[in-house]
Amino acid sequence: MLLGQEATAAEMFRGWGFGWNDDGFDYLQRVMADIAQFLPIVFENDEVFVRLILFLASSSPKSAEDKTNHPGQGQGGVGNRLGACGDASDFGADNDKDDKNINNENENENENENENDDGGNAATNLVVDAAEVNAWIPSPAAIAALEREQTGPGGQPTAILQCFSVYDVTSFGARAFLKLGRDDDAYELAAITVSPEQGTVKKITLVSCHSILGQIAAKRGNLDEAESHFAHALQEAKLSRLPMLELVAARDWKKHLLDPHGRGAGAAEAVIDDACARMKKTREEVAGVLCR
Repeated sequence: MLLGQEATAAEMFRGWGFGWNDDGFDYLQRVMADIAQFLPIVFENDEVFVRLILFLASSSPKSAEDKTNHPGQGQGGVGNRLGACGDASDFGADNDKDDKNINNENENENENENENDDGGNAATNLVVDAAEVNAWIPSPAAIAALEREQTGPGGQPTAILQCFSVYDVTSFGARAFLKLGRDDDAYELAAITVSPEQGTVKKITLVSCHSILGQIAAKRGNLDEAESHFAHALQEAKLSRLPMLELVAARDWKKHLLDPHGRGAGAAEAVIDDACARMKKTREEVAGVLCR
């Protein structure tokens, strides 16, 4: 999800049998009951996480319609990727080559949609009604409490979500609020997550939430505040020793603050170049991430 591979995430969850419907939720409960036989899990936390992922990996009914009317510009499509980065030539590709790639991808998307007209199981057909998510999603404070007050076997406090594991509910919750257009709730949840009282340790969570705070501050016109949030995101990413996380933090800084407000993106570009060098990858090889 952090790398912009929503369709892959949707395909994986649908392959497991999870879906935004009664059958999918019932199956999730049965799976978690089986896992609980040998791992200390908290049903409510895991159910919230899976629901958040399903929504984030989905297309809303409106975006599904937009994809039909504007091929190649749906969620995760080439249109969005190029739009997020500006001219594709920024990544060393010539326009003719990009036009061919766009046409080829549009043809593949149309073929996939035709093959699944029966309501199929392709990731591109995972649709979740935003109204249902709005009716279900807990408040920012409640989501933060799920992570902060998590308990393990015997009711003992555990920091699994805050320190370990491959997921959390706070940064994904903030992303969900953003997708719903509820910026104030996204900001509140992200701010709680990075606060000392929350006790978040995991760098991926901290980087994501600092970046979300920066995005919203920039959108509100609070540019100095946004700069501070992105600086914290970059600092946490550097401490993680994960070059890809540094690349993502620099990408968001450039996309949401530097480029839109003419602040000069040289520093962000330097971080991206350094991260690519340490991963032994070219910009072309990570273009899908840079253009999210």
